[in-house]
Amino acid sequence: LASAVLLPKPAAAVSPDDPKVKDCVQKALKYLETAKDSRLGAYCLIGLCFKKAGIEDHPTIATAVEMCYKWNLKDRLTANNYSLGIALAFLCEVDPKTHHDLIEKYVDEMLGRQQAWGSWSYEGYPTGDTSQTQYAVLGLWMAKFNAKIDIPVDRLEGVCGWLMRTQDPAGGWSYQGTDPKSLNR
Repeated sequence: LASAVLLPKPAAAVSPDDPKVKDCVQKALKYLETAKDSRLGAYCLIGLCFKKAGIEDHPTIATAVEMCYKWNLKDRLTANNYSLGIALAFLCEVDPKTHHDLIEKYVDEMLGRQQAWGSWSYEGYPTGDTSQTQYAVLGLWMAKFNAKIDIPVDRLEGVCGWLMRTQDPAGGWSYQGTDPKSLNR
């Protein structure tokens, strides 16, 4: 009897089909229909939510696509590395064939922002930014696998090297990576 009481219990999880989950998703989508934000990534993230919810014809998707085509990528305040990574993921999810040329343009812009040591960061910062690097890598990964765009191996090696060099001995990464320029941390 004691052994039976001590046996591990199965983990309880809620599935995406659970009415509570569906209700939460609907409430979130209702909020997002009226959400306003001036950044490119915000338009794309909202559109992506409706795409993932299966509402392919929602106007937020068309608005986000339109914004991707007309956005000034040189405006790094509203088209920062976060926004650019989200926009790449969005375009690759929506229709990588139709938007292939634009995805290539975004990839070129993202690669142009990669720092010499492999990461992405705020313009002019001497350190790499782990969170911005995550968004850049996600966008490039989506472009490679969804839109079939080649990403130069040296760029991938560069970011992998930076991530390995800046990983904390405990296993995590700091917000701004301190690069020792060697694998000796």
